[in-house]
Amino acid sequence: MNCVREGARIRLIDLDPQGTLTKWAEPIAQRSPALLVSRMAPIASTSFAQHYNALIAILEDETDWVIIDTAGSDDVRQLAALAICDLVISPSGPVEAEVMGVQKTLRYLETALHEIGSTVPPMDMLRVVYQRPNGFPNAEMHVMQELIYDHFGAVDDIHQSAAITSFLGRRMTTAEAITAGSDAAPFLKMQVAADKLTQSLRGQFDV
Repeated sequence: MNCVREGARIRLIDLDPQGTLTKWAEPIAQRSPALLVSRMAPIASTSFAQHYNALIAILEDETDWVIIDTAGSDDVRQLAALAICDLVISPSGPVEAEVMGVQKTLRYLETALHEIGSTVPPMDMLRVVYQRPNGFPNAEMHVMQELIYDHFGAVDDIHQSAAITSFLGRRMTTAEAITAGSDAAPFLKMQVAADKLTQSLRGQFDV
């Protein structure tokens, strides 16, 4: 939303069968013509190359930023999406299952780059957004946090708070929610954190 407020043209491509990104984005897209949402349904017996070319076709229209939401699996649509990306973002909290999910994403990225003959090291394209847990982390969480920062490298962090769910689940702008009587503080805090994270991620393209 930071990019949309700045006037950038954003293309969102939702490959996740749950369609969470689409459900969140469609009400916003109705208010913001610069935000475009596309779904790419799986096609039976379709090769990696066909999905890769299908993504290229979707991206023929000029946009400033393209964000692709994957399901975190190794089917050909996900691999094609990873192969076409300049940057792969994987959120993770200090939980073993989530850290293993980052490792799986790294393996899928390696496979995708091999498919297109790229020699770019997968670790150079992967960025982890660390999700700080609620409450006080235990000893295992400290170990997982250290692993995230020392092995993968975290570009930034964001707090896992109830405000995130509330913020993302609204079908209205922050200003409209406040006008309707909602407490302004959680929304504004979340907006500041999201803008900071966006700037950190955008900065990765400048290195």
